[in-house]
Amino acid sequence: MNKMLKISMLLYKTILIFICLIAIGMDAIAEVRTSNTVGIKNEDGVVLYYYLYSDKEAHLGNRYYDSDGLPTSPYDYGWSAYQETTIKIPSKIKYAGVEYNVTGIEGGAFAQSPHLESVEIPEGVRYIGTAAFRQCPKLKNIVFPSTLEGIRPCAFQNCKAIETIYSSITRVFTFELYWKSSSTYRTFEQVVFDNAILYVPAGTKSKYQKIQGWKEFLNIRENSVDITISTAGYSTFYNSQFAYVLPNGLSAQVVTNASNGKLTYKTIADGNTAGIVPKGTAVILASDGKRPGIFTLSPTISDASYSGTNLLHGSDETIMTTGNGYHYKLSYGKTGTIWDNVFGWYWGAQDGTPFQIEGHKAWLVVPNGGTRAEGFTIDGDATEIISIVSEEEGLDVYYDIQGRRISIPTNKGLYIKNGKKVVIK
Repeated sequence: MNKMLKISMLLYKTILIFICLIAIGMDAIAEVRTSNTVGIKNEDGVVLYYYLYSDKEAHLGNRYYDSDGLPTSPYDYGWSAYQETTIKIPSKIKYAGVEYNVTGIEGGAFAQSPHLESVEIPEGVRYIGTAAFRQCPKLKNIVFPSTLEGIRPCAFQNCKAIETIYSSITRVFTFELYWKSSSTYRTFEQVVFDNAILYVPAGTKSKYQKIQGWKEFLNIRENSVDITISTAGYSTFYNSQFAYVLPNGLSAQVVTNASNGKLTYKTIADGNTAGIVPKGTAVILASDGKRPGIFTLSPTISDASYSGTNLLHGSDETIMTTGNGYHYKLSYGKTGTIWDNVFGWYWGAQDGTPFQIEGHKAWLVVPNGGTRAEGFTIDGDATEIISIVSEEEGLDVYYDIQGRRISIPTNKGLYIKNGKKVVIK
């Protein structure tokens, strides 16, 4: 009986071991990766190196380091990984006709890059490996995506120049301050904890201040921006310090011209393609399908810029509007007028004079000599032209109520004749 029991137990253990081996084998198959990194150019033509996994995920690696951040023979930590000042990591890559999602940065991926100043880690990346950015002496700016779930020890060791970290992480995780409790091998240097500014999403500052690792930062500020889009489908925005990534469903426009009683808009960023509102650029934000709601804009270190004409102005602080011309605020028309409940640009004060506006909002300035209208509908047409100087002395000049010049009216209705309202019956 005891013999049979022993045989049964042995058989049971053998089956368990066999099942475990199968599970391990399947897991290994699921995580099979290339033995060496493959080089693929990013949008700036910089060759980045990746390990490719069979589940169509890719991790940033380094041809001179293994996945643990240790140098591979014959190279050592003195080798310079990259010579660029800015690195843009793509969220997806394609190799041999197969598309891979970039989900990790492995050990030593950017270690010893002597000129690297800024790196933007895209959405989709979940972890940053050991010594990933070790000894990048000029690294100043870092962007962490909302998908990040972990930072390994020594990731930013000897990166003492870090000034700003932009984090979109809302599910805040812990990270170790040292490697194997050795203060010599730090994840971030103490000077970074003391002096760098950590920008975090709105409403998360108190959370960061309580979580191991993050709470060591002395300068934590909330910096993501929640924009409320009205039922009309629009809002305005301005920030002189940072560029912002638009979320899906939003686009950003500038106003390039105001003539003949009409505004001309130009779209400069589309959130459906990860568009960016450049810093220092006042814009009107429009939602797809005029959908109201709260949209979150995330800061970025992008060097995107807009250098064209823009009649929109903005300020980071609550101020009296500035600019030579007539000043307009995005709002509904005056109650009790024919423009009641009509959304558009309207004088913020009597006769288009300066008015007070809150920080990070935009206003419109139509230059003196242009159309002097109380407002423009959101589609750009003037709502009411106050005075227009005749362009031909001795001749009557007519405009329709949208501010378009016409010949002598032939249809009944309301018109502007020589700067005054008239009704043709």
